[in-house]
Amino acid sequence: MELKETGQSEITILGNIRNIEDYLAIKKMIITMIDKGEKNITIKVIESMTMNSSIIGFMLKVVFEEKIILNLRVKNDILYNLLKTLNLVKPFHVKKIKDK
Repeated sequence: MELKETGQSEITILGNIRNIEDYLAIKKMIITMIDKGEKNITIKVIESMTMNSSIIGFMLKVVFEEKIILNLRVKNDILYNLLKTLNLVKPFHVKKIKDK
């Protein structure tokens, strides 16, 4: 997995989210943005078709306890359908990235 800060309040994730190290890297980047005062963060997941429960749990905490708006943008249909099945489309403001 490759993680990039692609804007003041935007994170882009390339490759598959697979392990605890990926979770910790994503968590660290989100916390850094929150510590800088960001209240609205966009996360683009370009290739991954999975997202582990640790990331989902952390993101739920950010949304409901920290009152941060997360805008999750996903390209993979499998990941989008997983988030939809888990009823996370609304709390994470999930939108599908369309192919060009």
